[in-house]
Amino acid sequence: AYTGAVVGPWPAVLEAAETSLRYQAWGLLTLCLDVFTHGLTPETGLDVLAFAVAYGLAQVSRTAEDYVLATFPTVVATPAFLDLPAHLLIRLLRSDGLNVLHELEALEAASRWLKANGDGREDLTREVLSSVRFALMSGQELKKIPSVTAGVADPGLLRQLVVESLAPMAQLPCR
Repeated sequence: AYTGAVVGPWPAVLEAAETSLRYQAWGLLTLCLDVFTHGLTPETGLDVLAFAVAYGLAQVSRTAEDYVLATFPTVVATPAFLDLPAHLLIRLLRSDGLNVLHELEALEAASRWLKANGDGREDLTREVLSSVRFALMSGQELKKIPSVTAGVADPGLLRQLVVESLAPMAQLPCR
């Protein structure tokens, strides 16, 4: 019997949404978007965000981004986090709405992502790590930077980013 709802495994819902956009099946798309915005989980939030950004779905993008920012420590632990495009990771890390207890969590997330995706590209490493707000770190957190970023970034680059981050301290908003 018809229920007026889209159900099924997550990849099938994503495929249905993509197909509904391609064939302009607006009724199906509306049902899929309802699943996207009301059924967000740490495992699906990044997929919804990437999908919404790719297809220019601003309202769904805002909803998914707000969810990912609010649940960031949990989202980072999912396998989907490592598949996140660089531009979305940078956008999340730079957001004032990023919900982390300590800024070291943002650095740990960036380091984990770079280990999986950085491929030794210094330009990408610099851009991702410059999105971390080193100025919000305590002295103890600053001491942990070398161990958290081991194998990810050159110590000289890290030192430079920390110094640059501390320079405009008066203009830096809190998270």
